[in-house]
Amino acid sequence: MEYQEPEELVSRQLSISELENFPRLDWFDVASGVDPAVRSSLEQILEAQNGNAISLEQAYTLAQAEGDDLLGMLAAANLLLCRTLRQPRHLRRESQHQLH
Repeated sequence: MEYQEPEELVSRQLSISELENFPRLDWFDVASGVDPAVRSSLEQILEAQNGNAISLEQAYTLAQAEGDDLLGMLAAANLLLCRTLRQPRHLRRESQHQLH
């Protein structure tokens, strides 16, 4: 296992303004600051447009996201929402049925 400096082990705390303004962020701008494992999971979800595209282990990793990883997850979720809302209504219903 690679040695990490203590400051590398603690994720950065997000400010209130970062959390309030995340809808203005673009996934492609924040993706580079996201942990590679988290980024890979989010990219799988974005590609499939379905949260079931990742494993349970990957979902647990996302559930524990903090700092820049959390900001990336918010930006990716916002992108997915925007893509979903742009779909014609009949395609949205089909996607929802695939989730069940």
